[in-house]
Amino acid sequence: MAAHGMFGRGIYLSDDPVKCNKYWRGADVSGMRFMLRCRALLGNVKQYPPGIPDRHLTTEPPGYDSVRGNMTGQNEYVLYSNNQVLVEYVVGYAMKTPAMPAHLSA
Repeated sequence: MAAHGMFGRGIYLSDDPVKCNKYWRGADVSGMRFMLRCRALLGNVKQYPPGIPDRHLTTEPPGYDSVRGNMTGQNEYVLYSNNQVLVEYVVGYAMKTPAMPAHLSA
C-alpha cells in the first residue's frame, strides 16, 4: 500500500518552492532538478490548524473542494481530483553546492 501524506492521498501543492524542493527524489546525470509550476482550482478550502493532519482523507471533506494545511511552517494545498490542476510549465534548476573552504581543498 502506498504511503499517504499528512492529508491523505491527493495531489500536493505549495506556494513555497523551498517546501516543494524537499520532496525531490533524485536528479538526472547533469544534476538538474525539475519542478512543476501549476495553476490549481482550490474552490472552497478547508483549512486545518497548524500542525494538525488528517491522514485518512481520500477525497475532499464534505462541503469543500480542497484542503490547506501547514505542518512545517509552509502552506500545502491538497486536491483530490486531477481536473483541478493544470501544469503551466516545467522549471529546471540545479542546486548550488557550497564552496569548499580553502583550508580543506588541496
